[in-house]
Amino acid sequence: MSRIVAIVVVVLSTVLTAQQRPPAFEVASLKPSRSADSAWAMGCANGGPVGKIPAGHCVGTNVSLLHLIAQAYGLPSFSAAQRVSGLSGWASSTRFDLNAKAENAAAPEPELRLMLRQLLAHRFRLRLHEEVKRVDGYALIASKGGPRLKKIGEQKGPAQAVALALRATNTDTLANALASRLGRPVVNRTSITGDYDFRITSESISQDTTGASLFTVIEEQFGLKLEPQKVPLTVLVVDYVEQPTAN
Repeated sequence: MSRIVAIVVVVLSTVLTAQQRPPAFEVASLKPSRSADSAWAMGCANGGPVGKIPAGHCVGTNVSLLHLIAQAYGLPSFSAAQRVSGLSGWASSTRFDLNAKAENAAAPEPELRLMLRQLLAHRFRLRLHEEVKRVDGYALIASKGGPRLKKIGEQKGPAQAVALALRATNTDTLANALASRLGRPVVNRTSITGDYDFRITSESISQDTTGASLFTVIEEQFGLKLEPQKVPLTVLVVDYVEQPTAN
């Protein structure tokens, strides 16, 4: 009987250890890039292929450690340099090619990000922590006249070059899209729920003397306002990192 109990304990211990182990890629290749230019590409495909990236893969071409961290932690590429501190110069200048495959081709995006974090911890010995800082940015708020949002399918217009087009989305996504254009964080403080269509033509935000600014268009078309203020920004602070080990 004691032998059976011992076997059961060992099996349970093995199962618990497997459950507690962070997810990792089944196969991963990280090599110095031989590309001679500065162009780069990074992405993960979850559930199905994305472009040339097979399902369940994370692929980076000519990417820096900063690009890899941005992908692993879901940071917009335009603000990665602002959102990550404590990196040495090589973390942006040294480039790599990555091809990593999950055992489960249907692995969801959050799981792929965790796998990428584990790879960075293993290959770069990366350790970091989060801090919240207050930085210059914008708050997206309702204007004095109140919001004028278009329900899904209501906002239509002639064929024109579009600077921003979001369909069936919420104001959180709008704030992120505006942050991408402005190069500064935008915090959604509208308290507006539900999904809407947002469309801004390139002509309407032209920067010449006859064109309105993005700030004016946002207020005139949507009844929203971008108010400059200090906003909270979560920053990743690198505690330790080193050049990657050989593949």
